[in-house]
Amino acid sequence: MLKFRLAGKTFNAKAQRLNGAKEEHINFRCVCHAFAALCPCVFALKKLSRGMNENEISKIIVTSAIEVHRELGGPGLIEGVYEEAMVEELTRHGLQVERQLQVPIFYKGKRLGNPLRLDLKINGLVLVDNKAVNQWNPVFEAQMLTYLRLTGLKLGLVINFGEQFVKNGIRRVVNGLCEFGGKDPGLPEKDI
Repeated sequence: MLKFRLAGKTFNAKAQRLNGAKEEHINFRCVCHAFAALCPCVFALKKLSRGMNENEISKIIVTSAIEVHRELGGPGLIEGVYEEAMVEELTRHGLQVERQLQVPIFYKGKRLGNPLRLDLKINGLVLVDNKAVNQWNPVFEAQMLTYLRLTGLKLGLVINFGEQFVKNGIRRVVNGLCEFGGKDPGLPEKDI
């Protein structure tokens, strides 16, 4: 039995001689189990984020938006600050985040020179458009529906961090999403 240290903790591992070698080698499986014991959340989150549907992802996005809003002290900052914090928070939840993604736009078969720029695309399934305005404009939802149609995705969230309570600034926009059991609990329903 050998002892080894990993991140300041001591672990025991079986040592074995490989093919008559003179020195003993630590069983790699023991090292992996030790690392998993130190960082269970990393392994659990990576496992969770695979195979999630749009509604499951949206719940994490809403929770993350509330945490970002609370941590940054509420409204008053520019959109880019909230966006960067959202990327950090969603990544901590184990989600794959694409930021400022450029999507080409075609008109009658011709690619236009100005691509669409999306704020966030989460796990390849959900779009997020961040806002930091003091007055809501219904065109934000219409824009999101257009983004969903152009990308072929089914769910988008428009999040206005300019609200005193960010939960009041979250709008859910759906483009043909089939849902089991109806509405997402806790979300303002605004399907277009």
